[in-house]
Amino acid sequence: MFAVSRLMPHNIEGYFRLVRDFAPLLIGAGIAVRTWMKYRAAHSWPTTQGTVWSTQSRPGERGERAKWVAELTYSYTVNGEYYSGTRPIKARNEQEADRIAAEWKARNVSVRYEQSKPASSALLLEDQPGGTLLH
Repeated sequence: MFAVSRLMPHNIEGYFRLVRDFAPLLIGAGIAVRTWMKYRAAHSWPTTQGTVWSTQSRPGERGERAKWVAELTYSYTVNGEYYSGTRPIKARNEQEADRIAAEWKARNVSVRYEQSKPASSALLLEDQPGGTLLH
């Protein structure tokens, strides 16, 4: 009981510090849950063909849990309208991110899109030729 009471702030500044310290963690967890839910729902969305038209390697951001990321930007068409999306792929280091980015540039991909909101899309691992986004 003593240990728990020592963790709890006893003044208003302590509560602000507690919120400040845990806010990034909560935001990151919220983003992760939202992404997971989107990709889980995407399994039932229709597919269309798309093309990766831009790639870049960059350092991973806090919520991505990767040191480096190869980010794919792709475009696709639904009912004659053009849309685009992005898909980060985790990499261990800058060289791996550069290699992944180079391999995916100008590549055709299968894109899942939300039928009621076609601007919402996802690239799923199992939909891609060869069954992977991690070549």
